[in-house]
Amino acid sequence: LKGSHVTRLERTAICVARFEKMRSFSSSSLKIVVGCSLEKLRRRRMLKLPTIERYAMTDRSRTSQSNRWLLGATGLAVGGVCLWLVSQFVDVRLVVSTLLAANGRWLVLALLIFWASVGIRVLRWQRLLDHVGNLGASKVAEALVVGYAMNYLLPARLGEPFRAAYTRRRFGVDGFTGSIVTERLLDGLATVLILMMGLALASLGQRAADLSALESVAGISLFFFAAVAVMLAAFRRIPPHKIVGPQWIVGPLKRTLEGATRQSAASLYAALGWTVLVWLLEPLALWAVFASLEVQLTVAQALIVLSAGSLSVLAVTAPGYIGSLQLVFGLVLAAFALPVEAGVAGATLVQVVFY
Repeated sequence: LKGSHVTRLERTAICVARFEKMRSFSSSSLKIVVGCSLEKLRRRRMLKLPTIERYAMTDRSRTSQSNRWLLGATGLAVGGVCLWLVSQFVDVRLVVSTLLAANGRWLVLALLIFWASVGIRVLRWQRLLDHVGNLGASKVAEALVVGYAMNYLLPARLGEPFRAAYTRRRFGVDGFTGSIVTERLLDGLATVLILMMGLALASLGQRAADLSALESVAGISLFFFAAVAVMLAAFRRIPPHKIVGPQWIVGPLKRTLEGATRQSAASLYAALGWTVLVWLLEPLALWAVFASLEVQLTVAQALIVLSAGSLSVLAVTAPGYIGSLQLVFGLVLAAFALPVEAGVAGATLVQVVFY
């Protein structure tokens, strides 16, 4: 950067970029300062080399991009392996014939119930975003649906960071990361509780021996989500500038805490109530999907299939959860002595109709 073409204004902008990296300033503040400097330089025709754009990109953003590529490749690999496993123990022709014989009326009912749950999710996220300003339901719905669509199109659930970036760029406001983390945490806890409820109901009737594996999954998942909730609750009392450690850990944690600490207790309680409504509707939608295949799930079976499938897509998966959802649905139905092909067909209908 030592040369006659480097002006004081350029040096100032580059120093601001470096200071942002050291002090974890918000990206919006950096964009305003550096963007303003760039605009002045362009107007004065003094910017001869793209130095600021190059140096304003921090190492953290480069590392994040490489990590996303790695997650994407891993998700595609996981989906391919799951599809291969499914093909080893199902009759593909029987799966296709089952799909072609699906009752369209039940599928329409399932779609209506599913979109009702999406509407409730919109209201929940809008409540969690009270601290960022008065965002209308239409704007929140647009960002939510776009984020969910990218989750289905991109592997490894990369739609969640895309949702935050889309909302920031589309509506010019920031502070969404904490609300998305809170939303995912509520859904995770609800999923585990539904799984435990389904296992408890299944134990009252004829119990399948293979459900012991799901009991272990429920226990581990409950411990994980409870630990995350306790950690976030504890960190809410700690100022972000007092958190020290490796930048690749501390940076995302600070941004998450800054968003989470802005949410009031009333917003959290309201979001909890909306979460209960969401997870009352989604088992009904799943039950209607299997009813279209002439598979009558009990309450316990519907809860276990839904929660097991939801937990499976929390990990690194392929786009649209292809492969992992078919594998989990097939294994759970096999544990209840139901046709595996019906589970694979049901997972495919969920992907086609809902996603």
